[in-house]
Amino acid sequence: MTRSPEGREYAAGVTKSLRIPPQVVYPDSDGQPIAEDEPNFFQATPLVLALDDHFAGDPEVHVGGNCFVYYEEGKPASNVAPDLYFVRGIADAKRRRRVYKVWEEGGKHPQFVLEVLSESTKNQDKLFKKALYHDVFESKEYVLVDVEGGNLPRPLVAYVWKRAGYVEADRAGRFESAVLGLELRLDGDGLVRLYDSGGKCVPGRGAEGLEIGRSEGRVAGLREALAIVLEARFGPIPRAARKRLDSIDDPARLTELTRRAGRVASLGELELGSG
Repeated sequence: MTRSPEGREYAAGVTKSLRIPPQVVYPDSDGQPIAEDEPNFFQATPLVLALDDHFAGDPEVHVGGNCFVYYEEGKPASNVAPDLYFVRGIADAKRRRRVYKVWEEGGKHPQFVLEVLSESTKNQDKLFKKALYHDVFESKEYVLVDVEGGNLPRPLVAYVWKRAGYVEADRAGRFESAVLGLELRLDGDGLVRLYDSGGKCVPGRGAEGLEIGRSEGRVAGLREALAIVLEARFGPIPRAARKRLDSIDDPARLTELTRRAGRVASLGELELGSG
């Protein structure tokens, strides 16, 4: 059957009207390898793991770190990846998220955010992110930790939200977080840790593994730290996965896997390679 010009025009119009718009993609990675120095890694990751472990029994609390938070629907460029963030009051809070999309979480922004400064991120953490967390997220508390030194007036700087701007609230290396119900304390080794109301350190099982890794040496310690983190999250490590883990001798790879271990929903997602 031969269609008339009018028929062809009508069919083209219908096809155009049914055309599905391109899907907006929100990546869970920027495609770049994680290039984080060792002091920053051993500061941020234990805090994420300790906080996650501390609130493991609270179904309304979600703890994340080094995970893209997208805060404008339809605009993938509107994202930030806090070293640690805390959200209370979202559905299915314990589900591991590859990315956090604010509009899919009932409009909930993180109420507590912590950033560990480095030479490459200090300006963004002190200026852009501080403005973003106050003006857009309205995060009740924002904490900056300067492990390297020289980037802040003191190693631990904490802010609480006021309408006119953030107000400093730390005192002598300590900050009582009303959001977390815990104290952040700068210890003698230069690292910030969490303490409960009774003054007891809240390390968490995974965080304890990283402490072991920090003390035992670069490769062997990192490997054992990753194993302890994985066991804390997923239970006993299968023999084949443990064999692959023991074959990794690249510190950067071990560091990346340990950071990812706090985000993935299963051991299989890590795809442990031979390094």
